Amino acid sequence: MNRGLVELVVAVVFCCCLHTQAVNYTWPIANNNSTLNDAMNSLQPGDVLTILDGNYTIGPQLIEINGTLDNPIIIQGENYQTRPIITQDPNYFGSQVLWRLLGSNLIIRHLIVSYQDPATTSSTQVSSLLIGSQDTKEPLVENITIENLQLIGMTTYGIQITRGRNITIIHNEINCTATTSANGMNFADIKGLSVKGNWIHGTAGVGFAFVSSSILYIEDNVCWGTKASCFETKVCSNLLLKGNVIAYSRGLNLNNVDLGQVVNNIIIYPPSTAISLQTDTNRNVSIFHNTIFSDYACLLISVANLSNVVVANNAFYCNDLLDPNHRSPDVRFFNNSYSGDASKLPPYTSNGISNQVLYASNFEAAADNNFYPYYDPNITIYRSLILAGNPDYGAAVDFNNYPRNSIA
Repeated sequence: MNRGLVELVVAVVFCCCLHTQAVNYTWPIANNNSTLNDAMNSLQPGDVLTILDGNYTIGPQLIEINGTLDNPIIIQGENYQTRPIITQDPNYFGSQVLWRLLGSNLIIRHLIVSYQDPATTSSTQVSSLLIGSQDTKEPLVENITIENLQLIGMTTYGIQITRGRNITIIHNEINCTATTSANGMNFADIKGLSVKGNWIHGTAGVGFAFVSSSILYIEDNVCWGTKASCFETKVCSNLLLKGNVIAYSRGLNLNNVDLGQVVNNIIIYPPSTAISLQTDTNRNVSIFHNTIFSDYACLLISVANLSNVVVANNAFYCNDLLDPNHRSPDVRFFNNSYSGDASKLPPYTSNGISNQVLYASNFEAAADNNFYPYYDPNITIYRSLILAGNPDYGAAVDFNNYPRNSIA
């Protein structure tokens, strides 16, 4: 082998080995004109990008990066409480996506993502964080964790993930002031999803939407004042909705669910029927141990092809147990407490013995009891969970288990 060829081989090997070890980056980099997009695009398996407190912009161009299962890529804010703020690059005002990622084995945490285009209207379609693609030619996104993000100002979705596997969404807050269509989180074609301890308020659309997905664990989340359903499913299976609080929001709208459990949720004064099962097919659905306070009906079950739906051991403090449009007499009811008129109870059916426990007394208003999240009736506003709570009722920590700020 001649000397020139040897030198070329050595140079290639050296270049390929320059980034074999994980690197911890701090951004912004002094005396460096690279953009946040550039910094993210350069990340390799095991790298950690820490963004210092401050305000930064990002472009909507696709960022495609992949960690490994043992060495994920981490993008994080410097401080989990104050968190750096990421907004869209002014050069891309009007773009439909603020921040778009495609990749696997990623952890994103401790950031504020804020859409601040001054020309935004209610008809502008903007998603704050989009991960994955509807294009089946592009790879699936797998092993994604999103933690402690605050997403503000979007008009379509706060977090949108499509074609994913093993996704964890934990301790995030979404606040949208758009008047139409804004949704908190949207998941489509997901297998293996954990959504836990998130807080959505002020959205004009659905809080959490799940489409064509399976193996879904939706636990300990809060919806406050969402104008459409807090939770909505379309063609989903193996679903667990557990321990969620839905306050002054529309409740659950379950469509085409096979094998679902709705357990230990609290629904407080929704502006319409609290739990709805509608359209086509719902099978193997259990509604157990939920508590509902409502001036409307607790349940609407109107399904053409329904089988094995059981409603048991719930506390229903509703004006009516069943919505007038209820059309499924074969739902089985067991051991529920109901505060309304006994004549409005569902008929006994051949599928099961209905054993309702009646309580005639009215239950105290949930808002007056300061149900979590904190509500101050004296100034008629809903205080964010990160603010101080009522000393008599307020929790010492907020929804993500961080101490509450003492500032009112």
